[in-house]
Amino acid sequence: MEIGAAGLDAVRAAAMAEHYQKTMDLVTHHWERRSRQFVTLVAVLGGAALVAFARPLIAPSLEAIIRERLPGLDSAAIARLKELTPVAGDLLLAFLVISVFYLTASLFNRSSIITNYYTYLEQIEGEIRKAFQIPTDQIVFTREGDFYAAMGSGISNLIGRCYKAILGFLLVFFFAARLFFDYPADVVSLPPLDRTAILTFVAKTFLFAIDVLIVIPTIWLFVRFVRLGPMTRSEVRKRMDGQRRP
Repeated sequence: MEIGAAGLDAVRAAAMAEHYQKTMDLVTHHWERRSRQFVTLVAVLGGAALVAFARPLIAPSLEAIIRERLPGLDSAAIARLKELTPVAGDLLLAFLVISVFYLTASLFNRSSIITNYYTYLEQIEGEIRKAFQIPTDQIVFTREGDFYAAMGSGISNLIGRCYKAILGFLLVFFFAARLFFDYPADVVSLPPLDRTAILTFVAKTFLFAIDVLIVIPTIWLFVRFVRLGPMTRSEVRKRMDGQRRP
């Protein structure tokens, strides 16, 4: 059975509309995941700040818990435990700092996906309206384009700026506190080539080195997150044409 030109156009238009809805479902999925990631990142920042300020209590608390669970430790094991619990506390703080970087990177990545999807939806709406031959005085299939620009872009941009301001303040406060408290003020030069001296130097500079290594890419990702925004049709076309060139 052959399908005429009119029938083929109708099938194509229906397929485009279905594709539009499936893309919208993907956006909703990523939006929900991003909302949870934002809350998780704020919670981790708060928890990491509390742990950092309670740093002097971490090692004694870990030691007390282990000695309570293992009451039969001898004096040698207890002495070794006293040496290791401060290292365990530093590793916990390092893990939290790295978690902040991971969550920031994940938040930026998902926000970038959402922005790209919305740009895509906005720009295919005109093609769908053309396929369905929708008159210009109707607003159907303008939800992410002209309708959004007229009705929802202002408040959405305001909310987005508030989210970014809150997150930026928390990140700056957290990393500033970490760099201040972890700075090894008593280390002025490299240690001699002695195993004990090297281990002591590493122990004193470990957290500060982690802070420096993490803060730079995290702030870079946050700046990219702040600058995220939709592209125009000409910008998208220019990028796509650039990808197709040999």
